[in-house]
Amino acid sequence: MANTPEEKLPPPSRRKDRKCNECPTMIRRDNKSGLCTRCVKKSNEFRRAASGAAHRRYEDPEQRKRTGAAVKRANQLDPTIRVRKSQIMKEIAATPEWKARNAQQCRDRRLWEIGVAARTPESDARAGRTFSQRHGIASWCPLEYIEQARELRKAGVSVEETKRMIAEQQEADLERYRRKMGSRWGGDGE
Repeated sequence: MANTPEEKLPPPSRRKDRKCNECPTMIRRDNKSGLCTRCVKKSNEFRRAASGAAHRRYEDPEQRKRTGAAVKRANQLDPTIRVRKSQIMKEIAATPEWKARNAQQCRDRRLWEIGVAARTPESDARAGRTFSQRHGIASWCPLEYIEQARELRKAGVSVEETKRMIAEQQEADLERYRRKMGSRWGGDGE
């Protein structure tokens, strides 16, 4: 029996003999959408259908639990997954269209009202502490010298002078430590 070109072809339903409606990619004759894989993923109808299906799956607590376990396993097996997803999300979030859409959704949903309603005196105090740590003494002063810096500031010493004194103190402490450790740190080993 001779190998004819017809014998090498896939069955008629699997043959790619049509063009995609959006691009020159060949698609199978039984393709109902008329779009190739790449174009169907770009279409709004596909996105709406996929999004709706995801929302329905997420509403089921059992399915949510199974999905969470699967994602956790995948992250444990391949630690680069989280990094790749994070990188993709950062690239998406950097686009002006996404920023505009996100801002509009926040305005439409009035998200600031939820945040304001959730504030308590304790959370305000915590926010104040965080701000002062980031923008006050803690932003430039090593943690072990913060109390000393605060005492100097209370005594009326200027910020520049306080910074200089703390830097000198830190250098003196490091030098003392190096001498104590000896030649391991390149000191004279007293």
